[in-house]
Amino acid sequence: MKVIIISAWRDRYAGDERARAFPSLSAIHLAALCPSHVEVQVWHDQIRDFDPDRVDADIVAITSTTGSSGRMYELADRLRGKGVKVILGGPHVSLAPLESLTHADAVAIGDGENSFPEMLRDFEYGRLQKVYRQPEPLSLSALPIPRYDLLEDEYLFRCFVQATRGCPFTCSFCTLKALDANFRVRPVVEVIRDIQSCEGRNWLQRKVVWFWDDNLTANPAYARELFAKLRPLRKWWWAQCSIEAAHDLELIRSAARSGCLAVFVGFETFSEENLVHIRKKQNKVEQYRAAVKAFHDAGIAVHAGLVVGLDGDTDASLRRIPDAISDLGIDLAFVNLLTPFPGTPVRSQLASAGRLCGRGWDQHNGAAVTFIPQWMSVDELEKVYWDVHHKIYSTRETTQRVLRSVRNANAPGFLLNAYVNALFWVQNLLRPDHPWMAG
Repeated sequence: MKVIIISAWRDRYAGDERARAFPSLSAIHLAALCPSHVEVQVWHDQIRDFDPDRVDADIVAITSTTGSSGRMYELADRLRGKGVKVILGGPHVSLAPLESLTHADAVAIGDGENSFPEMLRDFEYGRLQKVYRQPEPLSLSALPIPRYDLLEDEYLFRCFVQATRGCPFTCSFCTLKALDANFRVRPVVEVIRDIQSCEGRNWLQRKVVWFWDDNLTANPAYARELFAKLRPLRKWWWAQCSIEAAHDLELIRSAARSGCLAVFVGFETFSEENLVHIRKKQNKVEQYRAAVKAFHDAGIAVHAGLVVGLDGDTDASLRRIPDAISDLGIDLAFVNLLTPFPGTPVRSQLASAGRLCGRGWDQHNGAAVTFIPQWMSVDELEKVYWDVHHKIYSTRETTQRVLRSVRNANAPGFLLNAYVNALFWVQNLLRPDHPWMAG
């Protein structure tokens, strides 16, 4: 039996190449779940467009996020039009299963470790059901090693690992609780096994590990055990964690000793009012400076996630964001528009207030306004978002971040951070009309 697993992708805007360096883990994990007699092919749509007219498979599985669900449906409809069986899964399908089922022969809701092999078995025996669901929290023990060998050569990095799933917090804009209310960890020995099994094709691919976790340090005891086992591998790694990690100095020192280059932290906003509104109780604006310093003192660069368009935001407060980033010494910032994803409290709140714009899922990607803001028009919010975006990645701001990283280069993470910011500087110079840069 031949199976193709597609990770569907649609760019946020023309010229958005960032994710082309970073594949999702889903497709190669699903490939590892296939029985030994199955011939499996993985296709990441963000690297190479999948052509449904040239498919050679008995069944095709497609996964996607909400922002790329239109591409997933487009591929599914074309494949089914040619008589190919299609099964759909992933975050958006779990959040909108009935909608997804209109484009599929079967859908998987929730974790796929049990349901995906079951779907393939049922297909082989001619008894494919419409809906498959993992009813209980799945144990993360004894998961197979992802099929790293099936990753396309074009990716800059290859070693992507997941040690935990979920997050204990309940931020109102986040889909995690709708997808999975549980926070779970994998056996550390199996995480280390996966890392050691990932054979990079050059020094950088062999050296750098990316943890695709939502909150790697949510269980500090587990994180300490993981960091202790990581240290002998002499890897460099990046992960996402809560700002709470900065309060545990020994924890972040342990992370640094084990090779942590940088952490992505959801700062979200510089307004206490907004933090209360989005239920981000673990964040305190007055602690941001100390948190950044704690990471820096340990030799770890700080990448900040910020959300624009919250109800406490005004034109003036949003335009202060670049200065706040610079003042705190944040090494790299990623700014997204508030997006009312399906299944989230913020979507329910906006829907009840009649404030949804009715834009399609393809616009639910963090770079488009999909709701009616509180204190400005849709066009005004979109304009200030891009003005802030362009200032953050301007030649002046990127130069300052490069110089600051070089001055503070007491660890490899700061040199890598200088390199990444320098790429934006070069982008400004060579392609000033690029969407990230054009003012």
